[in-house]
Amino acid sequence: MKLCGKDCNDYYFSTHYAADSASDATKKFIASYKAKYGTTPDDVAALTYDSFGLLWQALKTAGKNDRQAVRDALAKIPRYEGVTGNMQFQGRLRRPGQERRDLKIKDGKFTWFANAKP
Repeated sequence: MKLCGKDCNDYYFSTHYAADSASDATKKFIASYKAKYGTTPDDVAALTYDSFGLLWQALKTAGKNDRQAVRDALAKIPRYEGVTGNMQFQGRLRRPGQERRDLKIKDGKFTWFANAKP
């Protein structure tokens, strides 16, 4: 945004996280993050939070500290409602499918525009 200034106004792009997303889970995460760190979390913070949430769920499901059991439990998570969107492992993919966030640039800010399912 610093490089293009006003020339970026009214441009759209897709991403995996929008701080002003309508999700209650996202709002709660942002409020907790702001209270602790005094700033709005970026996409890396949100993705890290969701990554550990997925791992924690897999560890609980596996019931033991075993690499293969955790991997299998992770692959069987039917749907994870994260702060970056809902995710689920599909078929033989080794990464979860995820909703996307469409953002619009307006007055130097990224504004949540819409979202679509993977």
